[in-house]
This record gives sequence, structure tokens and C-alpha cells, in this order.
Amino acid sequence: MVQSPRKTNNRKYPKKRCELLNAKRIADSLNEVEWVELEECMHGNEKAHQYYIELKKVWEMLEVLIPPHRSEIDIEKEWERLSQTLKGKSNNATI
Repeated sequence: MVQSPRKTNNRKYPKKRCELLNAKRIADSLNEVEWVELEECMHGNEKAHQYYIELKKVWEMLEVLIPPHRSEIDIEKEWERLSQTLKGKSNNATI
């Protein structure tokens, strides 16, 4: 896992980008530039930290279903697919 020693510059990132970076972090596929972006997304953002914790729990529960060759998985494509599935389910939810 690559971790960047660079400091953040407090740049704002769209929520969707931060979610993708968190997914790539969990899949251990962030490059150095993405680590910097993620640090900036997470800096002082409690909701982003909570989101990461919840996403990591889900990832760990599903790990049995994930192929052993993670490097062959297109994380961005799979994240988009999962996001669309979850979005569709939340739109259909009733209270």
C-alpha cells in the first residue's frame, strides 16, 4: 500500500470522488496522487471517516466472494456498478 507523506491543501473534492477513493483504499489500489486526494477528502470530515469504517466492514464481510486476484478487478467500474445498485435500492425503499 502506497502512503503519501505530503500534507493536504484543503482542496474540496466531490462526495462521489471521495467515495471512490475510499473504495480504492480498501481494495489497496490507490496510487500516490490518489492517497493525497484521499487525505484531503478525509481531513476533518467525520462523515467521510464514518463512511470509510462502514464501507470497510462491508468489504470484509464480502471478502469471501471477492476473487483472489484483486489486481484484475477494475475498481472504478465495480464501484460505479455497486453505487448504482445501492442508489436504486434506496430510491425504492419505503418507510
